[in-house]
Formats: sequence, structure tokens, C-alpha cells
Amino acid sequence: LDEVAALYPDNIGFFKFADDGSAEIRGASIAECLFFLNIVLEYLNKWSLMWRMVVNCDKNKTEVICFNIERGQQCPESFSFGAKSIALVNQSKVLGVTLDKDLTYKSHSESIVNKLLFRWTKVCQYCNRNWGMNLNVTRRIIQTVMLSCLSYASNIWMSQSNMGLIDKLWYKMCKSAVGAVFDVNRSLLEVIVGLTPLDVMNRIISIKHYLKSLGHGQTLGYKDIYLEFLRNQVEQKNPIVLNQVKDVFKFLNWKIVEYSEAFTRADRSILEKREFSRFCELSASSCLYSKALIKRFTTTIWQEKLEVLAKLSATERVPKANCDPIPIRKGTNRDTEVILLSFFYKNNLLNSFLHRYSATKFPEFLCQCREAEQDAFHILTDCPLVNPDLREGLIDRLIVGNQVKEEDDLVHDHLTLLSCSRDNVFVDMITDLIESNVLILRRKIVLKR
Repeated sequence: LDEVAALYPDNIGFFKFADDGSAEIRGASIAECLFFLNIVLEYLNKWSLMWRMVVNCDKNKTEVICFNIERGQQCPESFSFGAKSIALVNQSKVLGVTLDKDLTYKSHSESIVNKLLFRWTKVCQYCNRNWGMNLNVTRRIIQTVMLSCLSYASNIWMSQSNMGLIDKLWYKMCKSAVGAVFDVNRSLLEVIVGLTPLDVMNRIISIKHYLKSLGHGQTLGYKDIYLEFLRNQVEQKNPIVLNQVKDVFKFLNWKIVEYSEAFTRADRSILEKREFSRFCELSASSCLYSKALIKRFTTTIWQEKLEVLAKLSATERVPKANCDPIPIRKGTNRDTEVILLSFFYKNNLLNSFLHRYSATKFPEFLCQCREAEQDAFHILTDCPLVNPDLREGLIDRLIVGNQVKEEDDLVHDHLTLLSCSRDNVFVDMITDLIESNVLILRRKIVLKR
């Protein structure tokens, strides 16, 4: 294979991985591509006969797929390989990724959706809003079983055009983990569960891929191959690759603030001048990263996205991104946990929201104390039925968590409570309040059309 590629380096290339391999034929026209393809097929046929090797020419084993065919040009439906024929296909699976002739990756996206649906159906058999696996267990399953499937080669196939069904399923997962009955803002659900948004996750995976290829590639010996590919794509201003390189520059500019010693003068010059075409000249030390560093940068990117979404929706309040799970006490019942989590979003089962949802079905909007509307903030900070010492403790944690001077500076909404959701003392206090049953909080609801 290498001999053939060496004879025509501009037109023939081979990619080998374990016992799998692909031949890439490049040309200015269909006729030129067919000319070099027949050379490859003839050479491979002679080689297989010489070594008495039988080549399986069935579909999904040996096949041909054509990209970038100009209008008016046609490609043969099959190709001769000795006495056998190799079929032309519209899509082909290479190392687990389904490539279609238009490179939309919609077929691959559909297969990912089917895998996720099958897995999520199995998970749903063991959890419900009022029983089964708790939030942290469900969150861990989503990370290990779902995200592992989603993240494979995501920087290649994942895009806005083929994420419609996956986004809907992702929302259902987050909503089910929280136990919400009514629709909740997706960005808010992701913060509550502590799961990075899919688009942010994809950006981080891409950054790690580039850094690992450049940093570790110098010692492993494959940097030259990657350099050639990257330079060509950046010089041709490939929008996908260029945006990915810009994300890498964003990470390195963020990293240099705290770890300036890892960067040489040449590195600083490349970053300051935003010379994307010289990205491959960065030193190996500048491309190193740790799990903790990536986690902090992920939170930064996530927070920027939340702020942009807030501006687009003309809202002043922005939730704080957090990759950590809510520290719910072990042994907490699922229905108690769901009530606790409902305090962090407004579309919950408390009287205040239900009355706004339907005053006819839910005429009561006051708390059991009859002094104010029953919402989460009133229950935790102002309801006289709650133990005064517990209320004072909750208020103190809210003041510290929201970085204000006194209680009057606190904004009375669910985002104020969400800001303290990673404070284990604050979460334990809410759990104690719910389990004390001093307030009869609605745990179930039946909605009839």
C-alpha cells in the first residue's frame, strides 16, 4: 500500500488502524479519481492473489463511497476487483462513524439516537419521580452510559443540523433526573443536575483533542502528519477547523494567566497576535492540561453561554454554572429529594405556581401559615411554621452563598436558592425541613385535560 501511495502522493493516500484500512483517492475530476482508483484496485488484487488472500467484497466489508461530485458527473455503481465487484454506496461506516456522501452525518446521528433511546428506556425502568434511583445515581449513569456514546468522535459529526432529536432526548433525561412535572428551562435543568451542555462538552472535547495531538504527539512521533493536515485546513480557512483552533487559543489565553511559566516567548507571541496558522508551533508544555484545569475552563465557557442566553431572553438574572453534583444526604427518599430540587426552579408544585398555572384547578395560592404566597423562598426564609433557628441558619447560608451583606439584599427568587445548591449544610437544612413535615408539601399531582 505504501508503495502505491509513494508513486502518486498527491492522488492516493492510505489510512490503517489495526485490521481496518481505507484508501483515499483524490482528483480534480471523476475521470481522474477513477483512473487512480483502478490502479489501487488492480494492485490490491495482484497482492491478494500472490498471498492467496480472499477479499470479502460484500457491503459493509469492502465498498466505495464518493464525495464532492460535481453536478452532471456520474460515478459507476460498481468497480471490478478481479472476478468480483465492489459496490458504490451512499454511506459507509469507518471506525464507528457513519460517513454519508454529503458529510452531513445525519445517519450517524440517527444511529446515536436509537442507541440512546434503547439505553434510556432501560434506565427508566428503575427510576421515577417518587421512587427509584436518586439524582446522583441517575446523573452518573447519564455520564457513563449516555455521554460515552455521544462523545465518541463528537468533534467530527456533532453539529446543530443533526442534533434535533438528541437535544430533545437530552432534555428528557435532565428533566427526569430532577423529577420535574412541568417544563423547566433546559439551561436551568443542566445547572441543577450538574451536567455540561452538549455544545460546551463538544467544544471541550475538541480542545482536548487538539492539545493532546500536539502536546503528546511530539513524543509519540505523529506530530508531522497532524501538522500537515492542520496547516492545510487553516490555510484553506475551513470554518469548522478554524473555529476549533480559535477555541484552543481561548483556552491557552485563559491558562496563561495562572500558568505563565508553561509558555515560551514564541508561544506568547503566537497567542497575542492570534496567528492561527502557527498554532502547530506551540510548545508541548503550553499544550499540557489536567482534569482539574479542564473542569474549571468548562465552567468558564458554560457561564459565558448562560450569560449570552440571558441577554437573548432579556433577563438580568443568570444562574451560576457548576459541574459538581448537588450534595444530597445519603439515604434521602426520592420524593423528598424531588421536593428539594423543586425549590431551585419556579415551575414546581407549590401553591404559588400552580395558582398561576390554573386558578380554576388550583384556587389556593397562600402558604399554610396564611401570611404570604407559598413559594420556595417564603418557606425557607419567612414562614412562621418553620423552626426559627432553622430559618436563621438558612438565611445566613444564603447571605454567604450570594455574597451579600444582609438579608434585605437577597433577591427573592429560585436563582438565589440555586446559588447555594452546592453548600452541603444548606442542602441538609432544606432536607431536614422537608422531612420534619411541619409543612404539608405536595408530592404528587394529577393533570387531566
